[in-house]
Amino acid sequence: MTTASLRHRRVSLAVAACFVIATAACAAPPRATASAADAIAVPLPAQGPLSFHPQRDELSWAQGRDWYRLDLSSGRSERFQTDADIADLAYADDGALWLAAGAPQRWLQGRRTCRGDNADLSRAFGADRDGMRMASYGHDDAQGPIRHQYWLDPQCRVRRDSLAPLPAGITDSAADPGEASGPDDALAAKLRNAAQPAADGTVAVSRDGRWRVVERGDERKLERVAPR
Repeated sequence: MTTASLRHRRVSLAVAACFVIATAACAAPPRATASAADAIAVPLPAQGPLSFHPQRDELSWAQGRDWYRLDLSSGRSERFQTDADIADLAYADDGALWLAAGAPQRWLQGRRTCRGDNADLSRAFGADRDGMRMASYGHDDAQGPIRHQYWLDPQCRVRRDSLAPLPAGITDSAADPGEASGPDDALAAKLRNAAQPAADGTVAVSRDGRWRVVERGDERKLERVAPR
C-alpha cells in the first residue's frame, strides 16, 4: 500500500468515526431537568390537613403538634412547633396560615401572630368577607350533629358566630364545607375546601395548577402537573 493510499484510508476512518459519534449524539434523548422539589424527597403524611399558599409556590401540612412549610421553588422545607395537636389548617388570602389547634392560631412568615380563646376547634375552612372561618362540633339529641362556626379577625378575635345543625347529606365534620357569608363566598369555599379526593386521587392543587398532592393507596405524593 502506498503512502498516499494509507493517508487516504486514515482520513476515511476518521470521517466515519465522527459521523458515528455525531449520529449517536443526535439520537440521544435530551437530559431531563429535575426541579428542586423533585430532587429533594419530602415525605407527606398519609393523612392530615394540608394547604397550598394562595400567592406563592408553597405547601404547608400538619402532623401532630408540628406543621411544615415547603418552598416549591427551592425544595427547602421548615418545621414549626405548636402547643397543641393541629386538627386542620387553611391559608387566608393575605398569606397568613391559620391553625385549628384547639384554639385558633394565626401564623405569618413563620411566626405566630395571635392565639384565640376558643377551645376544641377542629376545622379551618378558609376566609370569606367576614373573616377566617373555623368551627367546632357537637351533638344534639333532637337535631343530630351541630356545627359551631366562628368568623375571626386577624387578631384571632371572634367577629361573629353561628350555631346550626350540619346541612342535609353531610354526616361528619370532614365533609363539611362550612357556612359562608354569601352565595359567592359559598362557591369559593366549596372549590377551595374539597374534603374528599377527586376521582384521580387529587387532594389539593396549587394556585396556578402546576402542583398537586395525589393520594394513592396509603400514600400522598407531591407531583408536578404536566403542561397541556
